[in-house]
Amino acid sequence: MNLGTLETHMADTVWSRAVERIVTNPLWLLPAAILGIGLAGLFFAIFLSIFAAAAVVLGLRFYWWRRDLERAGRGKTLEGEYIVIEKSKAIVRRNDDPAP
Repeated sequence: MNLGTLETHMADTVWSRAVERIVTNPLWLLPAAILGIGLAGLFFAIFLSIFAAAAVVLGLRFYWWRRDLERAGRGKTLEGEYIVIEKSKAIVRRNDDPAP
């Protein structure tokens, strides 16, 4: 075994011992659990606030559309522009009509 491999082996052993001590010691698990729960709560709060903001925006948009439709029902016309792309005639057949 050369010197570089020995140092790497010793570093791996020291690291694995440190990790083993941390994982098996319940006093280290408590702060890790508290930190994990805190981060989960933070990300949940961020997600919930984004979801709430989107719900408010969509709610206001649907309210605006409904208000415009109610006004249109009372005689006020909705204004807008349109373009006729192609005029076509449709042939509507019922199931009991014989095909030509």
